[in-house]
Amino acid sequence: MRNILTTPKEVIDELGGYNEVAAMVGLKYTAVFEWGRDGKRIPPKFYKLMTDELRQRGKQAPPSVWGMVEESAA
Repeated sequence: MRNILTTPKEVIDELGGYNEVAAMVGLKYTAVFEWGRDGKRIPPKFYKLMTDELRQRGKQAPPSVWGMVEESAA
């Protein structure tokens, strides 16, 4: 079982699918469906909410899934 999810689609699937994620973030199914398409990213404003839920499930995803740049270790 993979603990690190690397695409919006993987995150959406782990969190229960399009309908569940739409309810979680207060948007319509169609908006969340767009995030799962190739080359799309989840809006950064949902990073904390979604990563907290992933953490409860023993999963994680890099900030790049939300279109954010990861800080490099100095």
